[in-house]
Amino acid sequence: MITSIGQVMLYVNDVEAAAHFWKEKAGFERVEKQVQGSTSVLHHSSQG
Repeated sequence: MITSIGQVMLYVNDVEAAAHFWKEKAGFERVEKQVQGSTSVLHHSSQG
């Protein structure tokens, strides 16, 4: 049985749509957004 997850990386075409999904559907909150050239890196944290 999985009891915790450390870090997950997903590659997506629409960063803002993905961030919205994880906030609305999974309850994650954006902690930080880094832009590196044409790449955006979002850091999220769960509520619990």
